[in-house]
Amino acid sequence: MEEKDINISNLVYRIAQKDDEQAFRRFFDLFYARLLQLAHMILRNNEIAEDTVLEVFARIWNNREDLPKIENLNKYLYVMVKNRSLDQLRKNKDMICEPLSRTNIREQIVSQNPENILLEKELLEKINQAVLNLPEKCQIVYRLVKEEEHSYQEVADLLNISRKTVDNHINLAMNRIRSCILEYVSQIDRPGNKNWRILRMLLLGFIS
Repeated sequence: MEEKDINISNLVYRIAQKDDEQAFRRFFDLFYARLLQLAHMILRNNEIAEDTVLEVFARIWNNREDLPKIENLNKYLYVMVKNRSLDQLRKNKDMICEPLSRTNIREQIVSQNPENILLEKELLEKINQAVLNLPEKCQIVYRLVKEEEHSYQEVADLLNISRKTVDNHINLAMNRIRSCILEYVSQIDRPGNKNWRILRMLLLGFIS
């Protein structure tokens, strides 16, 4: 059911005033997917993201009498999930994160032989590590823009920051990644190997 077909105010009233579990289930179904997406963008771990969002909904239910006082429910829920996800990120420093998508990188690298495949794997590992080493907020902004393909303004609204701040985070992230790639490229110069020379030029094209 589309959000526009649901009277959210009525759901909030039934949840807060009548302890209506069926209304809360509809409320849950309405917001769960988008909140899970946000948690996953930050945490890059399905299990922890799911637990984080469920914890937020549990908190909403336990404090349901306060729901009618919330002016912007969408923003309130996003901020709750964002803050709780950041808390989890700080507590779970050793969590296993999903790697970067190979799609964008593969457009730049032609994997036609074992040497090329090895190069691609090594490079992706280097880039993944560079992203993981970004400052916390910078990493989140980078993933939202570059991996999830949100616009700068969408990310600014979602994280309650200015568009200029988003731009600064992206510039920092790309500079770190470029430095990582340049360092890697400088180590793969293998004189006499035509394939490696071609790949080296492709990699340099990626960071131009």
